[in-house]
Amino acid sequence: MHSRLKYVVFFAASAAAPVFCTAGQDALSGTFWPDAVFARGGFSATSPHNDAREFRLGADWFWRLPADTVGDFIVSPGVELSLGYFEANDEGAFIGGVGPALVVGYKGFPVFIEGSVCATYVSRHTFGPLNIGVDFQFTSGLGFVWQVTERFSVAYRFQHMSNASLSENNPGVNLHVFSATIRF
Repeated sequence: MHSRLKYVVFFAASAAAPVFCTAGQDALSGTFWPDAVFARGGFSATSPHNDAREFRLGADWFWRLPADTVGDFIVSPGVELSLGYFEANDEGAFIGGVGPALVVGYKGFPVFIEGSVCATYVSRHTFGPLNIGVDFQFTSGLGFVWQVTERFSVAYRFQHMSNASLSENNPGVNLHVFSATIRF
């Protein structure tokens, strides 16, 4: 029963997160449209899982804060939602996640720091010899964004996925991840 409860909570939070994010959008405009969409792909950063790969499509919703700057810094909190494909040892699975995101930068400088921590569901937990323990994982990432134009950016992040010791098997998977983002 305990394992079912965590999945119910995870899916309820996943469904509700974008709704709560729209509360920060332009004064009750009622739109559900994301602030940005992205394509993200990565490959394993560490052994022994050197053939792990991931591809995700996702969206970001950022709060429109009246004063979203601190001095000359830009601070944008939000929520990230993504769906995709994870593969290791030639075995693949659905992957999806939702969680808080933060972008911090300096006014007028095109490079930003971005990070997120997402509750993640993987449709299986064994990939040949790799056993990530349970289907419920946590994915955290930290990296840099280059704002190429007002609406387009590219990014690199180091990403770590593990089950935070919810299972005895908790090897963690580290990835180098690259992305392209379109902002609306």
